[in-house]
Amino acid sequence: MLIIGRYNGASGMSGLNICYIVYGLLTMSAVGFSFGGPILIAQQSGRRKYHLIRKTVRSLFFLAVAVSTAFGFAGFLCRDLLLQLVHTPSPVYTDARFYLSISCLTLLFFTVNSILYAVFRGLGNSKMPLLLVLFQSAVNILLDLILVGQFHYGLKGAAFAMLVSQFAAGILGSLLFLQLYKPFSFQKYGLEESSENMLSSILRISLPIILFGILMSVSALFINSNVNTYGASASAADGIGNQLKNLVSAISTGLYQGATIMVAQSFGKKDFQRIRQVFGRTILVGLSFCSFLVAVVVILPEQVFGLFTSDPSVISYAGNCLLIFAVSFAGLFLATGPFALLEGVGNTRLESVSGIIENFAVRILLGYLLGKAFGLYGYWLGGALASFVMPAVGYVYYRSGRWKTRNVSYPDNTHNSNE
Repeated sequence: MLIIGRYNGASGMSGLNICYIVYGLLTMSAVGFSFGGPILIAQQSGRRKYHLIRKTVRSLFFLAVAVSTAFGFAGFLCRDLLLQLVHTPSPVYTDARFYLSISCLTLLFFTVNSILYAVFRGLGNSKMPLLLVLFQSAVNILLDLILVGQFHYGLKGAAFAMLVSQFAAGILGSLLFLQLYKPFSFQKYGLEESSENMLSSILRISLPIILFGILMSVSALFINSNVNTYGASASAADGIGNQLKNLVSAISTGLYQGATIMVAQSFGKKDFQRIRQVFGRTILVGLSFCSFLVAVVVILPEQVFGLFTSDPSVISYAGNCLLIFAVSFAGLFLATGPFALLEGVGNTRLESVSGIIENFAVRILLGYLLGKAFGLYGYWLGGALASFVMPAVGYVYYRSGRWKTRNVSYPDNTHNSNE
């Protein structure tokens, strides 16, 4: 976004923002499986069910690749419909359509990378995903500077940069995974190793997470479609706000994913005291990040927008836009503990219920009412207030203590737990 903003202005940022939101809907399959699978792996590790981990890993890859391929194909066929639904401005329509087409082809590589990172984390290796993400980001930035900055290919160049960087990270990650974890080699892999029970276990945990993500993407499409009616500058401002929110989301997601693994392992051991500690400390760490980031965007809004663009029509939205987005930052960090608890103990159904309330009742319904009352800023405010639903639901669930009695089962076809 920063490079596109510098070289392509408000129209480029508007087009990229639209593509990010539409592409987010398609990536929910990969995200869901990458969150759900490691929960089983961590619980199996906590209970020393090592013989099940290999089947879980293989089943996870099989499911994720199959579903993401279907999502990518469907997205490619429906790309025009999706772009029309969000009221894509005509000046950026052609480039946005091209970027979204390439994004659909990239979805398979994105999925493989997401699953690889998730499995690494589930097996207790959190450094490798970080290194691979840094590698992928470095390749993407380098290609962006060349294709967008030097050759002025705009969104087309950004699309190819994303495709190549995801492909390169996928190849490197796969080679490292097979080298470090040879027992999980796919050389003799057949569908017989992905038992129906194992597949159903993964689906039972992952599908509610996928549903939550799809609901969030649909509500984001609703907000974006209304924001786009206010013109390219407003859409570009929305894009900067979403890019900053994505940065905050990446930090909060990394925080709660690490906490989720600890909760899942502790839940496997029935160590409830450690779960309480992880829940509280995760929120405290999140709030420490939040206070710093909120202070920066509230005190220096125009300077933050200036990192992305010099267009005065876009910068004019900076103050009110970032003040509202700062509210959503707080909600995201408050949700880290609840997310870790719900996913760690395998109660992803409650997570999907929270998603329905958050996205339909608050982000869409309340956002619509606020938008009619306050215009552009009302739509942003509805999205910001929605981020507090999960913290509220999660805290009530934590205080109830019902998570202690959950019994997340998975198939066990052998009696040798140390295989």
